[in-house]
Amino acid sequence: MGKFKYIQEVIVEFEILLAEFGGEVIACTEKEVKALERMLTPPYHLPGAYKEFLLYGDNKIAKIFDSQFFFSYDLAVWMLEHEHRDIVRMLRRRDPNAKIYPDIFILNEHLGSNFIYFRLTEGDDPPVYFWEEGEGGLEDSSQEFDSFSDFLRSKIRTYRIENRSSVTDEMLAAKQQPRGQQLWNPTRQEQAEGIEIYDLMYYFGIGTFDRLEKAAILSGLNSEQYLEELSGWQSRTVIEEGEPEIRFFPPTG
Repeated sequence: MGKFKYIQEVIVEFEILLAEFGGEVIACTEKEVKALERMLTPPYHLPGAYKEFLLYGDNKIAKIFDSQFFFSYDLAVWMLEHEHRDIVRMLRRRDPNAKIYPDIFILNEHLGSNFIYFRLTEGDDPPVYFWEEGEGGLEDSSQEFDSFSDFLRSKIRTYRIENRSSVTDEMLAAKQQPRGQQLWNPTRQEQAEGIEIYDLMYYFGIGTFDRLEKAAILSGLNSEQYLEELSGWQSRTVIEEGEPEIRFFPPTG
């Protein structure tokens, strides 16, 4: 497919996670994506970000999008083939005339009580909405994410946080590479304002300062030097609300 337009930054984070935790990725084919799109009511089309996700690996995408966050190509096909019968059943507990309009694309339903979706009329990287039983009809859904790509990024980061304990100290030490060669994805704000130690630790799956110190010792470095080697950024003391604070910034010059 070449370079992704909408989810390239997400893929960078996902590849980092794959290197840490492993897992298998199997992409959908162009033929499968077109077949899914043909199931939509004309003139609706799949958003570009979602199609990129399918083509990257939504036949099987490691172990991240499972349990309550499970949504796959096969699930999307099944729900469209069955006209979202389980979702409609949920909604009709409150409104006997409720239905799913053709501009709504359901990503997932969980335990017969909630589901997530986006609208096919809100661009190529649309907001993602959450509906939960007891909160009213679809009009009472909450917008959980500003975009589909933000939704993906959130699930990746949630998986990393929940599975940090499986990363051993030896694995952390082995992550040290020549300065700046690690793959990670700082935000524009972090590039401009710097990033705090704990947030930088997060990017590399280091859950506690104790684990950071142990990994640094195994590498023959102190904690700040270790993070500098991982990120390629430089530590600097800044004054925040009158207090000194260490942040990391992109290299200058």
